[in-house]
Amino acid sequence: MSFDRKSRLEALEAESQKRILVLDGAMGTMIQRLKPSEEDYRGERFADWGKALKGNNDLLNLTRPDAIRDIHVAYFEAGADLIETNTFSATTIAQADYEMEELAAEIAREGARQTVFKPGHALLPVGTGAAHTLGQPPGPERSRHGKTHRSAGNDQRCQLCRLGGHHGMPPSLRGHGKQTRGHCVSVRPDESAV
Repeated sequence: MSFDRKSRLEALEAESQKRILVLDGAMGTMIQRLKPSEEDYRGERFADWGKALKGNNDLLNLTRPDAIRDIHVAYFEAGADLIETNTFSATTIAQADYEMEELAAEIAREGARQTVFKPGHALLPVGTGAAHTLGQPPGPERSRHGKTHRSAGNDQRCQLCRLGGHHGMPPSLRGHGKQTRGHCVSVRPDESAV
């Protein structure tokens, strides 16, 4: 099978017409099961960071890539056909909570890299993470960022570029909510049809 995006999307759409495709489960829940410590979030690179980093699950793409990759492998082994990248908060808006806005692109790229298990493995960017700070009441930490819905949309478009570009999602796989939840999906490497 060709590995160009158009062919992959067409194959994914065709497969979704034949059967129900299984998407992985909650990444955040699996991360919390590991009970990562502040030190796990910091790693060597961020050992002296001036703010607490615990809870910045996407940062684990940089500091504990082994743990993130193990979660993806576990979902494939459990029968998932598709996995999402660990990039739900790999946006400048979400990373602002940790004063790590400048790392959003690197976090997103590494999150996408963690889903690639074989050369030529199909990685399909299909959406972006939520701008979680927009739905929360303003406070001293939130209001200083001054983000609007328009800038959140721009930030999400930038996230797609960091993940490799958005080429549309097959209609049968699109969500109907106002908030996009998709990020990137990675297709099971041993599926010849997808």
